[in-house]
Amino acid sequence: MKNSKRRHSYNVVIKFRDKNENANLGDKYTEYKGGGLYKDTIIFSEDKISMRLLRSKKYVDGSILSNANNTINAQIIKALLCYYAISKRLPLIEKISICRQDPNNIEYIYTECESFMQPLAISHSGILRSLIFAPSIIDVLLSESSKGQSFRIAMSYWLKGYVSDDEYFKFEHYWRAFNRLYKYQGGETNEFDCMVSMRSFILQNEKLFPDSISVTNKYSKSDLHSFRWNKMILNDYDTRKKNKALVSFVLRYHDKRIMQLFKEKLACRMQFLTDEGLDSAVNNHINKHYTAIQDGELVTLIAIKYAYYIRNKFFHGEVPDGTFKIKNDNIDREIQLINNLLEVLVWELMENHRLFV
Repeated sequence: MKNSKRRHSYNVVIKFRDKNENANLGDKYTEYKGGGLYKDTIIFSEDKISMRLLRSKKYVDGSILSNANNTINAQIIKALLCYYAISKRLPLIEKISICRQDPNNIEYIYTECESFMQPLAISHSGILRSLIFAPSIIDVLLSESSKGQSFRIAMSYWLKGYVSDDEYFKFEHYWRAFNRLYKYQGGETNEFDCMVSMRSFILQNEKLFPDSISVTNKYSKSDLHSFRWNKMILNDYDTRKKNKALVSFVLRYHDKRIMQLFKEKLACRMQFLTDEGLDSAVNNHINKHYTAIQDGELVTLIAIKYAYYIRNKFFHGEVPDGTFKIKNDNIDREIQLINNLLEVLVWELMENHRLFV
């Protein structure tokens, strides 16, 4: 396609302090918002990202990196997400340069690049990672489709959570990443329907989540009992009007570990069920499945049902900030257990991006 209207050529280079051999992917071509059929070129190398972008507008110095709506800035962020997603090491950015070349081949250097922020709060360059995305994620992250946008949002939150040492910061960011994925997967309908859809998605594709299942399978009986199940049940099913919803909640599960939890923790609402003659259905179900193994169900119970309960308590300001304390407590351990699962689950969901249409 002719680029007669794109009269200004912008060359961007992002130099890193460390090399990543697996980031040497060569040339990639990506759309940009409002660009129609025009595409930018992004070259991924071991220690840098080079970009060639054609635009009709001549941007003044200081109007690119500080403007979230600027398409060049947006492409830089997109490229950084791609690089960090597939890198074995998380390097610090050493230098950023932007040069504009006009139709008369006159070059202009942007001084706004002389100062910049690190997108990830990395204490030192070259941090090794245990979870690395396959290169195929690049095509998704570069896409301007709704899927691409959703995955970029999820990736940004996941990466920020991954490099943080603050468990409550991790939880907030892992949840936001997960939220974006299940909202997209569920078709952007209401929150509850999207979570139901994600639960079905995970259970129907259980073999694609071996690492998430490994996390929950390693939970000891003590770990599982450390979650505040009683408080969750009393919160979610606070009146007798919700008895049938409580029964439906119990009947959705079959795993023996969950049945054991129900047998002990449902006592706080058993009188409600007994008064309406619903206790027999619950007890029969628990006894029937007391030896069954459904690994995926434990993943969904903690990552969706329980984590959503915790999310609401924090996000709605129903409990104090988790870090305002003088000593670590049981809730810290609970948050850590949830984070261990969400970190891997979100990674596996994005790794299996082909299942997201």
